[in-house]
Amino acid sequence: MNTQIKTTNIFLPVLLLMAMVMFSLQSCEEELDVDLPDDIDKIVVEGWIDQGNVPLVILTRNTPFFGTLSFEDIDDFFVHDAKVTISDGVNTNVLKEYSFAELDLIGNASFYSYDTLDFLNGVLPIIGEAGTYYDLTIETEGKTLTSRTKIPNSLPIDSIWWEARTIGDNDSLARVLIEMQDPDTLGNFYRYFTQRNQEPVWPAFNSVFDDKVINGLSFPTIVDRGFHRADTTVNFDNFGLFNLGDTVMVRLSNIDERVYDYWNTLETNSSGGGAFTGITVVDSNIEGEGGAGVWAGYAIQEKTIIIPPKGE
Repeated sequence: MNTQIKTTNIFLPVLLLMAMVMFSLQSCEEELDVDLPDDIDKIVVEGWIDQGNVPLVILTRNTPFFGTLSFEDIDDFFVHDAKVTISDGVNTNVLKEYSFAELDLIGNASFYSYDTLDFLNGVLPIIGEAGTYYDLTIETEGKTLTSRTKIPNSLPIDSIWWEARTIGDNDSLARVLIEMQDPDTLGNFYRYFTQRNQEPVWPAFNSVFDDKVINGLSFPTIVDRGFHRADTTVNFDNFGLFNLGDTVMVRLSNIDERVYDYWNTLETNSSGGGAFTGITVVDSNIEGEGGAGVWAGYAIQEKTIIIPPKGE
């Protein structure tokens, strides 16, 4: 059973008042001693199967919240030699571990995907299809982790367009928008990604949404430019915008509710900050003691727009 625990900011004014009173009464500094809980070793799963593609699974270990991770620790950060099995109810694939070590990339980083040599033995790859459930089983280090996801039926993007934007002296920016039609049945969940020119496909900062407000409606929505979460060069002055002259691909993915809950709680934590910010426990869909993360099925709908260069 998966339990989601949430806290809120309902006591924020009281906490702020208490902090101000305590600060005014203190005439000297006192050392704050906080007992932190012991670390719980977990296998962290990030796995997905896209419509029209084979599955891919990355296994890592959790790290202490107040700890550090260096490149010397990368070999121990990734989980190796696990048995990773995917089933669609009819066919079963045991995935192969692939390593980047021979490319001298990120130490001994690895991922699990379809073993192409299986094709010679008559084992066909499981390819993502809309409307199909996919079961994941991971056996490693005495743990057995499981999860089930579904690739929902995809929803087409009706149209895509762009609008010019100016921020300060920069008049070469553009906002991208799409229009979509939500089905008249409540309970649809979405995640979107963008690709700019030849860059990789990245999710947006807040990449998921549901249809509680838009159920059954045709509506336009702004599409923020996706980015790599580890990119420290992001310019927040024009965050989410594209440039005139860009070619932009927008990918809209239907996802199931538990995948939505995972990314929604994770992105809520990522966007929060400050000592008085409420904490939302990330809602994993990985079952089994010692496991966390997500196993996700993604429907795929894409549209591309070419934004003319400035002056055209």
